[in-house]
Amino acid sequence: MTGLLVILFFAVVAVGNICLGFFVGVRFGPALLAGGLSARLSPNVQPTAPDPDAPPDPAASASPSADDFLDSLAGMLRNTDEYEENLKDLDDRVRKCLANADALSAEQCVSDLKAAGREFVDSQTSAALHLDQVADEADRADANQDMQHAAHAMLDETRDSLDRLDEFVLTEDNLEDYCDQLLSETGQQMQSCMSFAETVETAVDDPENPSEVAKPTVKEDVPTTDEPEHPLEPPQEAIPEAPQDEENRQGARAALQGILDAWPEDDASPRIAAVIDVDEWSAVKSRVGDEHATGILQTVAETVAKAHEDGGQLCHATGQQFWISYEDVQSEEVIKSVERIRQTVEQLQFILPEETARLTVSGGIAAADRADTAATWFQQLITAVREAKRYGRNRTFHFEGDVLTPVVSPQLEPAT
Repeated sequence: MTGLLVILFFAVVAVGNICLGFFVGVRFGPALLAGGLSARLSPNVQPTAPDPDAPPDPAASASPSADDFLDSLAGMLRNTDEYEENLKDLDDRVRKCLANADALSAEQCVSDLKAAGREFVDSQTSAALHLDQVADEADRADANQDMQHAAHAMLDETRDSLDRLDEFVLTEDNLEDYCDQLLSETGQQMQSCMSFAETVETAVDDPENPSEVAKPTVKEDVPTTDEPEHPLEPPQEAIPEAPQDEENRQGARAALQGILDAWPEDDASPRIAAVIDVDEWSAVKSRVGDEHATGILQTVAETVAKAHEDGGQLCHATGQQFWISYEDVQSEEVIKSVERIRQTVEQLQFILPEETARLTVSGGIAAADRADTAATWFQQLITAVREAKRYGRNRTFHFEGDVLTPVVSPQLEPAT
């Protein structure tokens, strides 16, 4: 009997403990569990209530999409930096080839530059596509537009350079010219990379303030115009095309120098020059073939020749570029002359066996003063036409003093 009472007593105690444990678990279990996990994750930090007056934590408020956007920009910047380092290395190698008259190494430099350029175009194109995908999620459409604008300008400059490199031919007696052309290519591409890097670095360092592509001071925005349908399908992004090879640059500078040398000291009339550059000429030649391209250029040259009627004189022409000088003509009349050429070319239709092709030109205008040299005058003209191309091509820019200004296009009678 005593044994039975002892067994019953322990049974009652056990049931009581079970009920008590269940009650404690229901009442305090969640708090105890949270405290236990917090202690395991941060054993030296005591949990505290959030301070309602504390400033928001940027890391806590940043959305994954915003991080993705900035990460994409940083990745594109790394790609650009690596390519720029390759260009600097190739630039040094070419200079050594030139100093040592090493033709074999010069050819290898061209081959390496092509390989580096193609790899860069592939990787950066993929990065630009990814940036476009995450931009809307990050609510960074405005900044993305600037980035895409700069990225495509840089990539198209690289593609154009690759096209020009394919035309490089080394012979027994042109090593110096060959290396000069190659140095020109590396220099232009490095400048393009630096311009893009400035844009991206600004966005990465200060993501709340989207940057603009580095450019000369522009007086006013280019007016929006309806672009004609263009069968040659140029890309919509503005592309700063490089001036032609060294022979063309030297010829243009020589023509400008001749104008300055012939400028009488007692002549107060201005000296103004313009450069007309066919847009996307590499794409045009590739599309229509050399024979038709020659005919197209001849037609453009005939249109440019009409500038004589506006007081202009064709002073130099090489390939797709035409240089015109004006004496004793005011800048307003020069603008009309260049715009008449541009608008006339825009309206031309070139009837080819399988299609009707159209193309456009961009213009740059700059006046010289007594302090100018041929080099400074040349650089202003090239800067103006590059800016016209960067803003979408089929435009004219001109310098008003030191300020680069887009031309507000007047409606003119075509040159016939």
